[in-house]
Amino acid sequence: MMLAAISDFSKPALALMVLGVLLLWESLSPFFTFPAGRARIRHGARNVMLGVLNAAVTVIVFVGLWWWAAAWAERHHFGLLHWLHWPPWTEWLVAILLL
Repeated sequence: MMLAAISDFSKPALALMVLGVLLLWESLSPFFTFPAGRARIRHGARNVMLGVLNAAVTVIVFVGLWWWAAAWAERHHFGLLHWLHWPPWTEWLVAILLL
């Protein structure tokens, strides 16, 4: 398959190129027509701010849930690393590998 042959280094570059082509395509033939100039910039800024807000809320919610689950597992001695009694360095290594 073609995508399997692409190196890990060139995947972000390819994604940026595809994004640039899509942006150019949308600029030349927009789906919605906006008044010239400032309205388009305002629309783009609104979209960027919505994306940033979405990312922030997602991070806060998922990190909060992860933190709560980790605290619950610690209080109730739940999980693989609580059941196995290995040296601390081994537990750290296993935890990092499983993460």
